[in-house]
Amino acid sequence: MNELFVEIDGEMLGKAAWPLLAPKLPKGAKVRNVLLQITEAFNLGGTTPAIKIGTSGSEATNGISITEAQAEALGTYDLTGTLAGTWANPLAAGVTVGIALSGTTPTTTTVGRGRVVIRYDNILSK
Repeated sequence: MNELFVEIDGEMLGKAAWPLLAPKLPKGAKVRNVLLQITEAFNLGGTTPAIKIGTSGSEATNGISITEAQAEALGTYDLTGTLAGTWANPLAAGVTVGIALSGTTPTTTTVGRGRVVIRYDNILSK
């Protein structure tokens, strides 16, 4: 079992980009569990906004989803049930992880902070 920890905050969410290097998941990774801990509430706007973390460029369909209610309330959440697209199966290729907002005219401020823990098996590792 491997773990990928991803820190998120309001500033990077507004830019839809990681501050340094984007995290990656290797070819053959099978995501088993995704947990979210919100330590500072985000302030999302728009109609049904959500935070998407997944394959860069297709986060909305390949990855996980954080609802507005989850993002705006302190707590720990199990996001495993939101696995979608290629993330619901072993990855056929390594992926760069992206972050994006979804919904109708989604907005955010610079407030908010959390940590996403992605636990995965790598079926191709030796």
